[in-house]
Amino acid sequence: MEQDEKQLDQLIKKVMTYDTPEAAPADFTSKVMAQLQPVKTSAVTTHKPLIPTIAWIVIGVLFVGVATWIMFNADATKGGYLQQFMAGTDLPLQWNFNGSKTLFYAVLGLVAMLGVQIFILKDYFEKRLAV
Repeated sequence: MEQDEKQLDQLIKKVMTYDTPEAAPADFTSKVMAQLQPVKTSAVTTHKPLIPTIAWIVIGVLFVGVATWIMFNADATKGGYLQQFMAGTDLPLQWNFNGSKTLFYAVLGLVAMLGVQIFILKDYFEKRLAV
């Protein structure tokens, strides 16, 4: 086996001495570079917001409508947290809302968390999309 390797090595040496390496043409690099396609650069992708502006307008109008209905409709709701809150003010509004403490704190917590997340997510996406 070792003798076969020696013979193979001698054969390769003999072939390498008789064969000279080919030289590349002088303009080889320029021909190759001319055949390469330029890299396409993509334009900045603009993303549509997850919730469209018209949806925010509708949500705002609904919120204002419900708040106005609660303020001026004393018969539909019996006293509660909002009435206690407004008791010390001189506003002629009737804030009557009847709900459990659990519901009140759940809604308050939800509003607080959404308020914080909106600003955090806005900053995150602005930094991510800034080029």
